Amino acid sequence: MTPSERPKLEVFHRLRRPPSRLPKALKIASLVVLGLMVLMFAGCAWLFGGLIANSLERVEPTRALILSVTAQRGFAPVGDPRLAEGAQLSPEALTRLNAGLAETGGALFISKPSCTAHSSRGAEAREGDFVTCLAQADFLNNVQRSVEIVWVRQRGAWYVDDFSMQDARAE
Repeated sequence: MTPSERPKLEVFHRLRRPPSRLPKALKIASLVVLGLMVLMFAGCAWLFGGLIANSLERVEPTRALILSVTAQRGFAPVGDPRLAEGAQLSPEALTRLNAGLAETGGALFISKPSCTAHSSRGAEAREGDFVTCLAQADFLNNVQRSVEIVWVRQRGAWYVDDFSMQDARAE
């Protein structure tokens, strides 16, 4: 074959298959999916990070509230500034709680509270950020009670939504 008989390089370019568009489309689709996954992860980290911070933030105020409430023999009957607007503590429940605190006296020991945060959003009647804290309290006369406090964030500050005590005796 002489050099003049050889096919020109242009012919080889025309004979080659055109490059496929699938790899480029696949790259774009995978980058979009990866971007969405990163956004979802960041959103979850932001949400759960805030909930964890809220629960850790309420541990010491819970101990302080239990000490304060037991030393004062309860909440103020009307308009206690520590209670949230529309708190779940009805006036009757508040009267029963104050009577129970009056008979036990001040708390001698309070265990470290364990707090769990949750956020309620949507069409529910009660929306907001809530933290539920549980602690064991030892009172005078060898009385041990389980204390549960539900905190709610209103206007950027934390208020007591519910406060309950139950005997911690084994039956």
